[in-house]
Amino acid sequence: MKTMNFNFTLYFILILLAVGVMSCSDEDSELSIETKDIAVDEAELDAVFEDIDDFTSISLETTQENIGGKIEDEIEDDRICDGVINFEGNRFEGTLILDFGDGCIDAEGNVRSGRIIITYKGLHFVPGSITTLTLEDYTINGMAVEGVRTVENITTDGPLTWNIVLTGGQVTYEDGTVATRESNRIRVWERATSPIGDRILVTGTASGQTKTGTVYNSRITEELVFLRSCRRGWRARIPVSGINVITTDVRTITIDYGDGECNRRISTIADGITEDITL
Repeated sequence: MKTMNFNFTLYFILILLAVGVMSCSDEDSELSIETKDIAVDEAELDAVFEDIDDFTSISLETTQENIGGKIEDEIEDDRICDGVINFEGNRFEGTLILDFGDGCIDAEGNVRSGRIIITYKGLHFVPGSITTLTLEDYTINGMAVEGVRTVENITTDGPLTWNIVLTGGQVTYEDGTVATRESNRIRVWERATSPIGDRILVTGTASGQTKTGTVYNSRITEELVFLRSCRRGWRARIPVSGINVITTDVRTITIDYGDGECNRRISTIADGITEDITL
């Protein structure tokens, strides 16, 4: 009888240990909430600032090509509402203000407000030109975005290329949390026969503090590829491929944007664990 009780007790203990091991394994197979938040924040900030670079570049090109005409009629971009464009200057030097007022809604449902002040010297698509973007009370979908972006055309041979430096970057979310950011990026615009086939390639580094207070550095180890065709039907400009590696004081987080498909999925890798996240 004692032997039976002993065997039953041992069997019960082994079951508990097995369940415990399984539970730990399940927990270990998932990324921490903090890691996921860092990856999502970085991807979101890349999307926000690439969106700004994209439509301001298009607006500036059209403005410089249509001095003396009604510029808004020439801009084929649903992010630019009627009455947004304000311009003073000439083709080679001037100030272009995109004033979204209290709210401009694009075809994908994004809401922008505030102003982007663009000052330039030289034609935006000619090597040596300098463009400065200053965000003034600018918001997108409730996020307040600050910072100054200095854009220099460094094209030599090949596609159009700019060096873009962000200083004083900050995003304040609707819940009041704040993320900061500084970056130094190279942006390459590969133009196709039709604009819908254009590709944007981004490389470079960034650093800052996430909205949860984590200090980080990031480096794009495989160029981020943005397709203009993917913007249709999606609310954000998410890369279709590329790898961005984020380093904090405790871990390294890798964001893999995929194999070229238009979607909101990223693969996040940290501490030997890989998990897919939908932005």
